[in-house]
Amino acid sequence: MKCFFLAFILILSGCSSHQETETTNTIKVKEVAEDINLPLNLFKEFEKELIEEFKNVSPVFIFMPLQVRFSETHDGRGVLKDVAIQFDLEKGGGKVDLKEVINGQGSFYMHFPADQFASTLEIAHLYYISQAPVKNIQGESFGMGCGKWIDLKDSFKKFTKPNTLKFNTTQMRHLQVLAGHYVFVLKQGNQIYLSQLTLVDSRFPEALCNSLGASE
Repeated sequence: MKCFFLAFILILSGCSSHQETETTNTIKVKEVAEDINLPLNLFKEFEKELIEEFKNVSPVFIFMPLQVRFSETHDGRGVLKDVAIQFDLEKGGGKVDLKEVINGQGSFYMHFPADQFASTLEIAHLYYISQAPVKNIQGESFGMGCGKWIDLKDSFKKFTKPNTLKFNTTQMRHLQVLAGHYVFVLKQGNQIYLSQLTLVDSRFPEALCNSLGASE
C-alpha cells in the first residue's frame, strides 16, 4: 500500500517553470487544531523513537503554525475558487475543508510553502494518515484505506515546492488521496516542532472514513 501511494504521488508530480503572478487569496484559520487519534502502531513507533533518542535529556515540544497553498495549473482555470488560495493555520495546525477550495473539474497543485520551515530545522517525519477508503475508479485503485498511514519524510521537499504535486478532481480522485491528516515532526536539538493539517470535504461525508461516514 505504501508503494502505491508513493507511485501515485510520482505519477501526478510535474515540474513547471511557470511562476504564478496572480494575487494569492490568503485565509487565516483561527480555529484551534483538534486532537488527532493516531493509529496505535504509529503512536508506539514514535513513542519508542523518543525514548531511545532522548535518554539523557527531556524533549521540548513546540507547536508550529502551518501554511498550505493550493494553486491552479496553467491550463486548469476554474478548478479552484481562486487562482491561488493559501490557508494560514494557527500554532499546531488545523483543518481545511476542500469545499472552500475546489470549484470544478480538472487539475490543481498543492504544497506547503518552504519559507515557513526554518533551515535549522530537520524533518524527522511527515506522517500521512488516510481518511478515505480505497476506491476503484475506471479500473484503477485510489487511496490507501481508512486509518492506513505512511511516513512521507523522503518526499518532504516535493511537498514544499510549488507546481510539483498535481491532483485531479475528476470523479473525486483528489479526495481519495488527499483526505486525512498530515502530521509534521521537525527537530532542532531536543526541541521537537509539531504541526498538522486535516483535509476534509464536508460536501461528501459518505466518501470519507470514521465519523464522516465511510467504512474501509
